[in-house]
Amino acid sequence: MFDKFLFNKRTLYLSLILVPLSLIIGIGIIKKWGINFADLGPYGDFLAGTTVPILTFISFLALVMTLNLQKEQIDNQRKEFKENRDQIYQSSLPERIINLEESIDILRETIKEIELLSREDFLDHLTKSPHERELKLFGLSENYVLKETDNFKKITISTSKKVRKHVVRVNTETYKAFIKFKNDIFSINFNQKRKIDSDFTAFYQKRMELYMDSYPLLVISGPLSEIPLTDDENRELNKLKSQLYRVDQECIQLLSNAYSELTIKLNNILEKLINDLK
Repeated sequence: MFDKFLFNKRTLYLSLILVPLSLIIGIGIIKKWGINFADLGPYGDFLAGTTVPILTFISFLALVMTLNLQKEQIDNQRKEFKENRDQIYQSSLPERIINLEESIDILRETIKEIELLSREDFLDHLTKSPHERELKLFGLSENYVLKETDNFKKITISTSKKVRKHVVRVNTETYKAFIKFKNDIFSINFNQKRKIDSDFTAFYQKRMELYMDSYPLLVISGPLSEIPLTDDENRELNKLKSQLYRVDQECIQLLSNAYSELTIKLNNILEKLINDLK
């Protein structure tokens, strides 16, 4: 190869020999033919003028050849890297598929749990007002403060952690889908609670102001629910509970949609991975 010719030891030794050779030839010409040293100037200028362009062109060709060889080497390295990467990807596909299937199984189980939460006893629905019906995701503390139930924490936090543990071992596309899902869950929680949380906070603060003098211990240490409410206060509280019930039902539906959307995306990715494995 040309690059070997340029950089091996034989070429180096040959170059070192040629350097003094021109001096020896010049001295030999002077001694043998008796040519005056001063007369060699024009001949030297002539030879330099005719050979330098040729040598420069040859050097340029050598540089081009060297660059082409380097490009060829880089292309070969890229090809080898791609082949190695493809081999690694193919060998990791079974593990990726298993992790993705585990994620989908977790999501499907959670969807079933959400469906159970969304079901309501028909008779209970007919006989009870909204403020009397059971809340599935949200609740009220004894101080009328909005709180999240264990069901909500399990669906939005615990399940997300389980799914994430598997999706991070699949690929970038899967993890991006999970991040969007997690952001959607956060938005659902924030937006749904925002609808009603401030109203309950206002109700709580109003009770504290009204009963600070008459029930100081309950106001300071609670629970406020032990303070008897007037008819107007009961109506206001029942109205807030009815709103909370609707928020609770909306949140269940939104969470179900978010889980279903992620499940569909992961199933599509799973299909691609299975096709890559064939």
